[in-house]
Formats: sequence, structure tokens, C-alpha cells
Amino acid sequence: MVLVVLGHALVGAKSAGGLSQPWLVLLVVIYSTHMALFFLLSGLLAARIQTRRWSDVLRTLGQRILWPYLLWSFLLLTIHFAMSAHTNVALAHYNPLSILWKPPSVMWFLYYLGGAMVLLRLLSPFSNVLIWGLAAILIAAAYAELVPQELRFVGLFLAAARCPVARLEQVLTPGILTLASLAAGITLLAAIRETGQNFSGYPAFGLPYLPMLVAGPILIFALSHLALAKSRADSRINAFILRIGQQTMPIFVVHILVTAGTRIVLLKLGVDQWGLIVCAATLLGVLIPMMAFSIAQRFRLDGVLGWR
Repeated sequence: MVLVVLGHALVGAKSAGGLSQPWLVLLVVIYSTHMALFFLLSGLLAARIQTRRWSDVLRTLGQRILWPYLLWSFLLLTIHFAMSAHTNVALAHYNPLSILWKPPSVMWFLYYLGGAMVLLRLLSPFSNVLIWGLAAILIAAAYAELVPQELRFVGLFLAAARCPVARLEQVLTPGILTLASLAAGITLLAAIRETGQNFSGYPAFGLPYLPMLVAGPILIFALSHLALAKSRADSRINAFILRIGQQTMPIFVVHILVTAGTRIVLLKLGVDQWGLIVCAATLLGVLIPMMAFSIAQRFRLDGVLGWR
């Protein structure tokens, strides 16, 4: 979640024309991994819906995906249109119904995640080989630009849902970690090369970054595993990280407003140090939604806001 917030803080700064190459390299490296990690984790955690009744699945999707998507897509679209004079990209037209087929801003994640969960439940009777084959086809078709590129993440979701969680630690072998590190090195070189030019579009979408769809999450998992092994389970840092994990929905749907707002306010105040702007936007993009969640929970509004 922190990588998502940092990534969007960097994207906003890039659109405003304020990033030097080292920051652009960081942006591309983050985008080579963070959404892949998000969908892989979602697939691992959503695997149990394959055995649940359709009524339970649809009720869960309605409460945790559909309602947050509709509510926050409407709010983000409305706020974006109202603030078009101050944002990097202005909206010429306001059509709230468009959220039904065109997710605004970051909301594409919930749009495709909900579809992936329905698809997973539909495919539950089929074998692992078929599911993994379909996942590979979706990823390949996305990179061949035969289907929307977001479908590569749906492929990762389906593949992860059929991977036993208990065997995750078995992935952390010296050989696999070496290959993952090599892929990360190649990705870094590709990012340096790409950011030396005027690149556009989704950062890190291209065949040189394909290995990082798996290698990046493996390395992050290994680092997390190492950090947990060397720290006390009840440490304040672990407690704070746990809170972030438990509050990903409020952070996800609110952070884009905070990061953009922080950038706009600091620029209006005359702050022109982009490193400071990015760091402030990232920090506030995590902390303010968490504070908003605490307030909403106190007044029992977390369910209304789609945060429960």
C-alpha cells in the first residue's frame, strides 16, 4: 500500500514536470512490481471464495468491492471535475454514469479485482493446470496488446489463487532469490534507459519488465520475511505496518486526493523541491486516510464509506 501511495505521488509530480531522472527511475521500478504484488496477495487471500456459495460471494463483493467502487468513483470523478483548474489533467465533461464502464483514476483496481473474483468463482470446478494456462494466456495477450493491459494482473490473481499459501516460504531458495535479483537488476537498467528518454503511458509496461511481475513480489516477500524474523512481533513498527494492512481500503480510495492536494498546496506556497513534495505527499497520503478511518469508525460510518 505504501508503494501505491508513493507511486501515485511520483506520477503526480511527473505530470507536473518536476521529476529528475533518479525519481523517474524509482517510479518505473515501483510500477514494475507494486500492482503485481497487490494482485498476487489478493489472489492468495481470495482463494477461499472458490468454495463459498454464490450468495455469500455476491454479498461480499457487493459490500467490499461494488459499493466502495461506486461511491468513491463518483466522489473522485466529482472532485476531479470541480478541481480541474488546479489538477494536472482537466476534465472537459462530467458524466457520473461513465464509472460503470470507465473507472476513474485509481479505481480501475477495484473494477478489475471484482471481475477477477467473479471469474475465479466461475472457474472453481476446473483444474490448476487449466487455471494457470488461462493466467498465462491473459498475461501474454496483455503484453501483445490484444486485450487491456490490466488483464495481466487478473492473470496473476488467478494463478495466485491456486497456489498453496503454506508453501510460500519454499519459494525463498537461494536459486530463486538469485534469479529474482538478476531480474531486478535488468529492470533497473531498463528503467535507467527508458527514463533517459521522454517516456509516456503506463510506467514499466513492456517486455523488459515482464520478469518483475513475479521477481518483484518474491524479493519483497523475502525482505518482509527477513524483517519479521529479526524484529519483535509486538514492536511499534510492526504494529503500524499491521494497521496499514488492515486499513488498505481507506488508504487506497482517499490517498489520491491527499497526494494531489498536498502537491497543489505546497506548489501554491512556493515549495519547489520535488523530493520534499513527493515525501510529504506520500507520508500524508498514508496517515490522513488512517486518521479518517479512525474518525469514521468512532462514528460508525466505516461501513457507509465502504471501509469495513
